[in-house]
Amino acid sequence: MQGLENIRYKLQAFIRKYYINELIKGLLLFTATGLLYLIATLLVEHFLWLGTFGRTVLFWLFVGVELFLLYKFIAIPILQLLRIRKGIDDKEASGIIGRYFPEVGDKLLNVLQLSDESKLPGNNNELLLAGIAQKSAELQPFPFHIAVDFRGNLRYVKYALIPVVLIVIVWVSGNINWFSDSYKRVVHYREAYEPPAPFRFFVINNQLRGIEGKPFEIEVKTSGDVVPEDVEIHFKNENYFMRKDAPGSFRYEFRRPEENTVFYLSANGVRSRPYTLEIVATPVMTAFEMYLRYPGYLHRSPDTLTGTGNARVPEGTEITWRLNTKNTAGVRWVSQDSVMHFRELSRDAEGITFDGSMRMFHDTDYEITTGNKALPDYESLGFGISVIKDEYPEIEVKQIRDSLKTSGQYFAGQVSDDYGLSGLSINYYPEGEEEAVQTSKIPMNTASNVHRFVSVFPADLDLKEGINYMIYFEVRDNDALHGGKAVKSGLFSYRVRTVQELEKENMEQQKNAIRSMERSMEEMKDQRQELKEINTLNMEKERKSFSERQKIDNFLERQLQQEKIMQRFTKELEERLDEAPSAEDEQARKLLEERLERQREELQKNEKLLEELKEVADKINQEDMARRLEKLSKSKQNSRKNLEQVLELTKRYYVSQNAERLRQELERLAKEQDKAAEDEKEEEQSAEKGQEDKTGAQEELNKKFDEHRKEMEELDKDNKALKKPMDIGRDEKKEEAVSDDQQKALEDIKEDKQEEAKKKQKGAAQKMRQMGETMKSNMQGGASDNDMEDAEVLRQILKNLVSFSFEQESLMKVVEDMRPDHPALSQSLRRQHNLKEMFMHIDDSIFALSLRRPELSEQVNKEVTEAHFYLDKSIEQLSDNEIYRGASSQHYTFTAANNLAALLSKILDNLQQNMGMGQGSGDNEMQLPDIIQGQEELNEKMKNAMDGKGSPQEGEEGEKREGNGQGEDGDSEALFEIYKEQQMLREALRKQLEKQGGSGNGKDKMLREMERVEDELLKKGMNRETMKRMQKLQYELLKLKEGIREQGTEERRESRTNTKEYAPGQEGSIPGLDEYLQGMEILNRQVLPLRQIYKEKVKAYFKKDD
Repeated sequence: MQGLENIRYKLQAFIRKYYINELIKGLLLFTATGLLYLIATLLVEHFLWLGTFGRTVLFWLFVGVELFLLYKFIAIPILQLLRIRKGIDDKEASGIIGRYFPEVGDKLLNVLQLSDESKLPGNNNELLLAGIAQKSAELQPFPFHIAVDFRGNLRYVKYALIPVVLIVIVWVSGNINWFSDSYKRVVHYREAYEPPAPFRFFVINNQLRGIEGKPFEIEVKTSGDVVPEDVEIHFKNENYFMRKDAPGSFRYEFRRPEENTVFYLSANGVRSRPYTLEIVATPVMTAFEMYLRYPGYLHRSPDTLTGTGNARVPEGTEITWRLNTKNTAGVRWVSQDSVMHFRELSRDAEGITFDGSMRMFHDTDYEITTGNKALPDYESLGFGISVIKDEYPEIEVKQIRDSLKTSGQYFAGQVSDDYGLSGLSINYYPEGEEEAVQTSKIPMNTASNVHRFVSVFPADLDLKEGINYMIYFEVRDNDALHGGKAVKSGLFSYRVRTVQELEKENMEQQKNAIRSMERSMEEMKDQRQELKEINTLNMEKERKSFSERQKIDNFLERQLQQEKIMQRFTKELEERLDEAPSAEDEQARKLLEERLERQREELQKNEKLLEELKEVADKINQEDMARRLEKLSKSKQNSRKNLEQVLELTKRYYVSQNAERLRQELERLAKEQDKAAEDEKEEEQSAEKGQEDKTGAQEELNKKFDEHRKEMEELDKDNKALKKPMDIGRDEKKEEAVSDDQQKALEDIKEDKQEEAKKKQKGAAQKMRQMGETMKSNMQGGASDNDMEDAEVLRQILKNLVSFSFEQESLMKVVEDMRPDHPALSQSLRRQHNLKEMFMHIDDSIFALSLRRPELSEQVNKEVTEAHFYLDKSIEQLSDNEIYRGASSQHYTFTAANNLAALLSKILDNLQQNMGMGQGSGDNEMQLPDIIQGQEELNEKMKNAMDGKGSPQEGEEGEKREGNGQGEDGDSEALFEIYKEQQMLREALRKQLEKQGGSGNGKDKMLREMERVEDELLKKGMNRETMKRMQKLQYELLKLKEGIREQGTEERRESRTNTKEYAPGQEGSIPGLDEYLQGMEILNRQVLPLRQIYKEKVKAYFKKDD
């Protein structure tokens, strides 16, 4: 029975496999059938777009069919497998197995039937059981389970693949929505659905993500049977039309999106689904500042720049950048070679503050970048820092020659720097010995970046005579970064001249000045005739041609140039006179200086007259031009005489000064010769060396005396060139004798005849002293004799002048009573000619005397010129039967003669007073009573001029000039005369006050009051206010006189030590220095409020100018 049990077990295994096979087949069939039905259902919905009822029927029909298929193909095999539902039994299974195994056939069925029969009561026999066992044993080798072959289900797979392939084809074609949309509508059969639109919207941007504040463009395309004409975009309750690029293609730009934005599209009633534009917050700088901290040595307050990262800063400036930001995680400072991360300074609700610092030494282009996690280094701002290098200091130095000081060299200069200076020095060394340089500090104002200085060299420095020194200045700035930069000026040379070199140089300059003056005087003589021709041309032709007018203009231009040349030479003579060493006769020098000064002023007046004449030459009439030319002629004639006198007086003065210098040199040579003679002999071992020294010393003395003789010859020539040579006391025989003694002494020294040489040296020295004494006594005696001779000549001139005055007065009275047709007119004309000839002799005598007497000033020449002029006018007018005008000219001549006599009489009185007082006993200065009287007369003259009365001369001249349109010129001349006299009175009072013992507050006040009167005369002219001041001045002078009388002050000279200290660094101590310093270009970069760009332009301009 064991075999039967095995067969039954194998049958059960077969049955299980059988049902599993049925289940697999059912699954394949269910899949094929169910999916096909699903596709059919969805396609029906897709193409038919059923309503709610249709979709309900379709849905439930689909559910029923699918449930039926599920039951039939899946549920039944599972139930049978689980034996929940009856399936095949063992006999049916044996039939299936028998069909599969032909060898088994019905054997298995028979075994089963036998087994069933054996179980029946009464059939339990062994034969039956043996049959069962035998058959079971025969069936035992057969594996029943292989009768079920799973591969047989492969034929159903193709049915299942049919719907799957259909779905894949639709999906690949892009129409999978046919199934998805239909499925959704079938499942939700209760909802109402509308048919699909004729087109669809497609947003083709890769991503809807923009950056805050930056434009974002949305691109949309439509797809479908219909292409819309316009598309609208809707957001924030607003709608806008999109820009159409092409049919079915549209764009819209969000200009400055600030936050996330939800939008949708619509066209032709078709609306898209909502879209969201995501906006990423950008890092933003809300404030930007730069704090500038300058290097300490600049002494500048810190600055703050807002809103810019560009700056021009001095080298070494520390810059701190401070940024207020929003949505920012980090800030970086980036340049070409470095990167700096800013530190977070603070954080609040408004944003985050970052800062960073750096010191700048060179020009830098940099960027400041801000960013956050989403947008790293998003914003980058480029800036530039321009660094202003601390420039080298600048120095400008000019050598200025001071005509008053020949013992030193003056330097004026200016040092400057862009920020500041720390020191200035003058450095010097002997030429060729640079290593021996010495330095002297110059005080300066280090608080300013521009400093002007004046320095004198050598000042109090100890230098050796006869040595050439090289000089340069050095300035150092306050550049703390580089330790102070130094700049040197150019080299200057200075020779410490000996006394002899200075004297020779001075004399050479004197000669050159005189020669130049003489050449100009010759040119002036040639122009006299040309002036006459111009005057004749003006009188002959009222209307002049272009060439004639050009001739007059050229003449006036040449006259102007001549006047300027004469002014220059006159000033040069003044300077040379100031350079000359102090003379014993200081009074003569002082008179000459004043004469030169007045002559220069007169030349300036002539120049002004010529300029006025040149300006109006083409505008005035013939008569006015004639009057102006006459005035010019008188002025030129007067100037010529004055210049000739000044030139001759200057030559005489220099001859006397040169003679005095040579006399003093004789005395020095005599002392040196005596010293050479008294030198003792050297010791025995150095006898040879001592003889050589003595020989050299004597040769040097011989050479010096030979040079002295040559200079004496030159002096003799200059003296003989004078109009009246002086007795300079030269003794040529003694000069020859001195030369012989010196030559013999030299020979004796060489022959070692010491005693004989000593005698010759002593003799030469004695003769030199005698020559010097002779020169001194002759010059002093000659001066005294000259004074006596000049006084006698002056008395004779006065006598002749008085006779001329009487004769002129007598003739004037005759002519005044004469009619034009009077027969005695010709006789009066002859008498006037005789008087003219007589006055010419007087003039010659005055001119000859004035060449050696400086007291005969230009005022004398002026009166002489006036007399000559009106003598000529009277003769001309009488010849033309102009009796009354001729009488008027005679009156002017008479007045000029009287004024001249008064001047000469005063000069004679002073000369006689000096002769009576002796040498050095006094001077010609006005005393206080004279000053008071002069002020009273001047007040009266001022009053008469204001009232229009004046002196006879002034009155008649005023009438004449007024008649000819010249009243204004007459008033100007009268005003100028009053001004000059007031100036002379002030100068005389100043001298008297100095003699009386200095100045007090009251005395200084009086001098200032006089200066005020002079200023008002020039500025306001003659008026009542000025008149009151002059009267008050007279009253104050009377009070001063009374005060001096009560104090018992004696009017005598008192020597006083000079209390004025000389400060070589003072600008005012050097003539012409103010003009030079004013002409300097001063670019004070601390004072001028210029931006740096304009400072650089100014600097470039001056460099280009240089």
